[in-house]
Amino acid sequence: MADRAEDQEAARRASVVADAVRSVVGAGAEHAVQAAVSALAVLPGVVRVFHTTAPHRSGSWAPAAGGHLVVETDPAVPSDVDVVLPVVASAVDALVEDDRFVPTHGFYEELVRWMPAFVVLLDETGVVRWTNIDRWPDGSQVRVDGGDMFEAIATLAHPDDQRSLTDTLAMLRTAPPGTSRNGFVRVRTPEDGWQVLNVVVQNHLGANPVDGLLGFGLDVTETHQAQFHRRLTVARLGALVGALDVGVMLHDSEYRVLVANDALVSLLDLTVPAADLVGFDLSQYLSVAAHPEPYYAELIDLARHFALQDEPVRGEVVALGGGLRMVEVDFVPVDFDARRHGQVWVLRDVTEQERARRDLECRNAELSRLYALKTEFIATVSHELRTPLTTLVGLAPLLGEVLQDPDLPLADAVERNVRRLVNLVETLLFLAKVESGSLPLRRERVDPDGLLRRQLSETRLAAKTRRVVFRLSGGRTGADVQGDADLLGRMLKYVLTSVAGTCERGTTVEVRSTVRDGRWVADVVDPSNVTSTSGRMFVALPQDGTDPFMGSGLGLALARAISERHGGSVWVTTEAGADDQVGTVLRVELPLSG
Repeated sequence: MADRAEDQEAARRASVVADAVRSVVGAGAEHAVQAAVSALAVLPGVVRVFHTTAPHRSGSWAPAAGGHLVVETDPAVPSDVDVVLPVVASAVDALVEDDRFVPTHGFYEELVRWMPAFVVLLDETGVVRWTNIDRWPDGSQVRVDGGDMFEAIATLAHPDDQRSLTDTLAMLRTAPPGTSRNGFVRVRTPEDGWQVLNVVVQNHLGANPVDGLLGFGLDVTETHQAQFHRRLTVARLGALVGALDVGVMLHDSEYRVLVANDALVSLLDLTVPAADLVGFDLSQYLSVAAHPEPYYAELIDLARHFALQDEPVRGEVVALGGGLRMVEVDFVPVDFDARRHGQVWVLRDVTEQERARRDLECRNAELSRLYALKTEFIATVSHELRTPLTTLVGLAPLLGEVLQDPDLPLADAVERNVRRLVNLVETLLFLAKVESGSLPLRRERVDPDGLLRRQLSETRLAAKTRRVVFRLSGGRTGADVQGDADLLGRMLKYVLTSVAGTCERGTTVEVRSTVRDGRWVADVVDPSNVTSTSGRMFVALPQDGTDPFMGSGLGLALARAISERHGGSVWVTTEAGADDQVGTVLRVELPLSG
């Protein structure tokens, strides 16, 4: 019994000393160690008490405040230090760790008053007992202890929200203590607008010290409006995406579908409507696909490739079902704050376009083959004709020596036409070389305006036989082109003589040159509409004997071939004149040098 009494006394003394230590809270927790030292020093048998962070070798000790409380005692005097010391050390640690703040008088009331949420305490009958606000949201004065009743306060709410609010309060009055309900309520403002509150009502009836219905209200008007506008934007975006005739899908970084439209469902032959895809995990896509995995193999490979891309990818074409359907895919990653938040996919059915493109490629390949065959045929025929024509050129003059005077004109006609055929064959060979690219070009800086004026001077003499006048309008362009001056001169000669041979007699032909879009452009304008086949390059010209090429149509064919070897073009178009009469324009274009 004596030992038990001693233990009880030691525990009591430990409690007293610990309370003495805790009493320093008001003066600051940093004094806790000194208070512990002072309290322990008065215990019976204690010789010395100190706090240290250095290693120690003697006395009783206990960890406290980042170090040790050490108590040295007189062995001859009975002591309770081993019981008291751990309790005191624990009290010191608690004070040092918490450094607890002791609020002053009225602290809690002031804290509640400045809360962003308002607090209202109602008694069981609905009378306002206490609140932290002075005025209700509509600006009216708050009255407590019988001045304001819940029924009157509820009238501040929007008519559509009043019933819900009163029903909630009625339910909580009979609900078990601790029951809570929350919701959104619109309340009137002084400007006759509406403020949205997030209201929480708790039943604390019979629970001291509150004993009432406790309501909290937080203004969430801006958040509510932002959410409304976000929902409106999402709805508009959904309507827009749904109206598109291309497939659209947006998924998040976890590959869950956020947006999809009916065009996507149709394009990929999915078995569920677009609305059911929202929230769908793309890894399970085969569960809603109408075809087995091989049908979508190229699209799957493309998706895996896109998942590793940091930049948008556009215009990738994949085949579904081995080519049954061709789909063009755009992929745009959605990044924000340096993080990937998802991807947008846009899919278009380009089956018909791809088939048309492939058909066009086949036709172009066939045309290229035919063009090469034509060039080869011209070269072959020209070579085959050259040998007999060379013989005829040598024999034709002899025909005049053996014929009598009445037949001499016939001999002259034979010789003239033989030479014309020789010129034609030489021209065909020249055309074949130009078109095949076997004719070497001298690349030099050329003044195209100077070439045009020289060819005009030479062509004017031949044009006089048909009373055709060339009129040069405008000045020099100052442009340079890169190419073979001799070939470019021949090209301009063919263009001018072709127009001179096709226009009506007595016509004034306008010639002008300009620089447009990085190209030197020469227009030879016949005021009359020479042909209804504008744009054709092989134009049959009348035979009047003034030019070896006129009458064969080879002039424009050669002009076109030479221009294309220089990266240019020759083509026929029309334009309206001053009197709205449609004229014919033979246009030459060459790229500028540099």
